[in-house]
Amino acid sequence: MRQAIAYAIDQKAIIDNLFRGLAAPLGQGAPSTDFGFNPDVKPYPYDPARAKALLGEVGYDGEEVLVRSASDYIVNDVAVVNAVTEMLRKVGINARAEIVDIQTRLEMIKSGTLTPTGASGGATSCPASPLRSASCGASTSRASSCSRRA
Repeated sequence: MRQAIAYAIDQKAIIDNLFRGLAAPLGQGAPSTDFGFNPDVKPYPYDPARAKALLGEVGYDGEEVLVRSASDYIVNDVAVVNAVTEMLRKVGINARAEIVDIQTRLEMIKSGTLTPTGASGGATSCPASPLRSASCGASTSRASSCSRRA
């Protein structure tokens, strides 16, 4: 499922359209400036056909996938969440965007209703996008739930 999500996200389109080319695609949650960054982990290519095939292989049956972000946390965060949600829907994933303010997100993490990777409730959670804005140097996600590992 995580690989299908990764193949469904057109990072180049997001970079070109939302960041005017001033971002870099990542295959992991850590930007190159962070501890733990692994230069050997490359971004997935955009391949919606492969994403659909993988969904079939894993028997995805339409359960909801949350694409969650805090608003005003990073540059274009809400726009990225909306773009990724639409990309996931195009390959057949029942995606729903959920935007919360940063204080609410922190309270959810503290209370245990939201883990740092974003999972909560009965829905599967996917971070918005493994992109890093060159202008702000921040990661747009904690991409562990969409990592290369199954």
